[in-house]
Amino acid sequence: RGWWLGPILAVALALKNGPALVGYAAGGTGLVMAVMATIATTTKRDFSFMGKFLFVGVIVLMIAMLANMFLQIPALALTISSAVIVVFSLFLLHDLSRIVPGGETNHVMATTGVYLSLLNICDSFLNLLMILTGGTDLPATNGAKDAGGPVFFFEAGAGLPAGPTNADGMSADT
Repeated sequence: RGWWLGPILAVALALKNGPALVGYAAGGTGLVMAVMATIATTTKRDFSFMGKFLFVGVIVLMIAMLANMFLQIPALALTISSAVIVVFSLFLLHDLSRIVPGGETNHVMATTGVYLSLLNICDSFLNLLMILTGGTDLPATNGAKDAGGPVFFFEAGAGLPAGPTNADGMSADT
């Protein structure tokens, strides 16, 4: 999973407000963890019934992600990131409700499940923040002007100048 996290962090940190976006994503993830842990420890309800529904939700999300790799629909990217936050927050609740009363005896699997849920939540928070607030803050290079729209992770060459420029920031072709 770190193989995917490195590039998105590099893209996020290249934005002018990148460190703040990473901090907001981490803070949002911590808040989700605190809320789900509070629910898991204070309620007496067994959340194990959600496992099958959440598994189907993950399959649907994977199909949607695969489709959006080809379709490149920005609204679908927003919807997928939002749905990942919801589904993996519920997975976190499901895992924590098994861990808290001592029902989970395999500590490695329990830790891995919580870690992957938190990693997916943080990644999706960062995607949402970059889509909604990070796109207009790309640093201008060589006098290039920002296009003004959101920059999505899959756009090639976003924020880069079209070609070589001279000292005035003009294209070398003109």
